[in-house]
Amino acid sequence: MNKLPLDAIDNFFIHSKSLKLKLMNFIIEHPLERLPTSKEMAKKYGISDITVKKLVSELAVKGYLKPNKKGGTKIVNRFSNKQRQLFSKSKEEIKIQIGQLEESGFDIQEILTCLYSALSEYSFDTTDVIYTEKDPEMVFIGAEELSDRLGVKVKPVYFENMQKEISQDKKPPKAIIVPFYCFNSIEHLSSISRIFPIRTTHPLEYLSNSKNIAYDSNIMYVSVSDKDRESAFILKNKITNDHFHLKICKIEELVNNVQSVNSTEMVIAYKWVINNNERLFKNVPKIIAYNRFDDKEGLLIIKSFINSNKVGG
Repeated sequence: MNKLPLDAIDNFFIHSKSLKLKLMNFIIEHPLERLPTSKEMAKKYGISDITVKKLVSELAVKGYLKPNKKGGTKIVNRFSNKQRQLFSKSKEEIKIQIGQLEESGFDIQEILTCLYSALSEYSFDTTDVIYTEKDPEMVFIGAEELSDRLGVKVKPVYFENMQKEISQDKKPPKAIIVPFYCFNSIEHLSSISRIFPIRTTHPLEYLSNSKNIAYDSNIMYVSVSDKDRESAFILKNKITNDHFHLKICKIEELVNNVQSVNSTEMVIAYKWVINNNERLFKNVPKIIAYNRFDDKEGLLIIKSFINSNKVGG
């Protein structure tokens, strides 16, 4: 089977749109990696440096990328291992279907027509529930956990984009879930949507009450983001004593230096971190994973609202 020429497919798209799709594919399949520079991508794809920067900025605003002037643009790990595996599997299955269409005599335009028709006829699920907070990396973890615990689709929306997104939406969400520390900033939206503040608990808060840690233990807390790490250091100053040794490491640092976990006897992290990076912790004797939300009463109130108002996707 001959491979469909990529240039021919690109001719059916505005060039910047096709590049955006390529960037999205790279983002999904390469979590926590650095994005090539705008000059490198401009040269590779034959598009202007300005257009590339505009696309990168757009994807950063949507929470897919995290720009850093000194360290380059990093890809935010917003998809679980299960999602990425499903994405890759589905892509391979679609390629097989495209091959069968080509072998039967369909050309590129006709195959794209088939894909477009399938997409346009598919009814995408929407949701009336969003989760928002000020940490762009943590917001996806929170939404995924809430989706699982509430039994409905919860959409993650970065706090800075939330009000703009709601104002542009013809059908605003019925429920907005937000950490208590953000509640005062969005309380004015209560006339549009029902707002539910929820208590978040940092994993290291549990450590301060633990009496089952062996003397002189080497413990590592794996943080998700810069803000999460800052919170961890504040808590470390409150709980660290001579009983154990506590090291704080960001997940992306650990990915780049797997050996740093070798001497660790216990790893503490959010469940999302553990579930999506199992290979990193396979030799750690003890792993303690915590939920983002330790608010049974708050979750019960939200679930009751969802059930009584038939909310969700």
